Amino acid sequence: MKKTVSLLCCLTIMMSIALAVLAMEINCLIGESPPRYFPNKISSCEYCENVLHQVYGTDLSADETNNSINNTIDLEKSFYLYNFDDEPVAIFYKLKPVGYAIYDYSGEYVRQYSTDYDSDVFTDCNETYYYNGPFNYYIKTEDGFYNLWTGQIDF
Repeated sequence: MKKTVSLLCCLTIMMSIALAVLAMEINCLIGESPPRYFPNKISSCEYCENVLHQVYGTDLSADETNNSINNTIDLEKSFYLYNFDDEPVAIFYKLKPVGYAIYDYSGEYVRQYSTDYDSDVFTDCNETYYYNGPFNYYIKTEDGFYNLWTGQIDF
């Protein structure tokens, strides 16, 4: 009798694990990727605070956060940057009045920024840009990925 109960418990646990794995696989098949591929919204207070702190060295109180973000980051001209698998990997933040920051949200750090100049590469917030680190900025063309820095088709 005890063996039967133990066997039933083990089977129940194994079936639960199998169903959980199956549910994750089904989610991936219908287009729901794991959370690491879907960052929070560009306007996330956490992301914006990290950018302001890393670029300007500011620590914001809760009352200052929204006002400072609205005065410093142009969220309407900010957009995602993608890897070559069309997954978002970073966020391009347009700073006010001049400047930009490229924020790696998975690593929680600003990869590049300027408070003196606007980006001469990322100029159209409606374009899909591909980012593979500094000086590796691309757009997709019929011929492959066009490197905006070198002017060549890389692959």
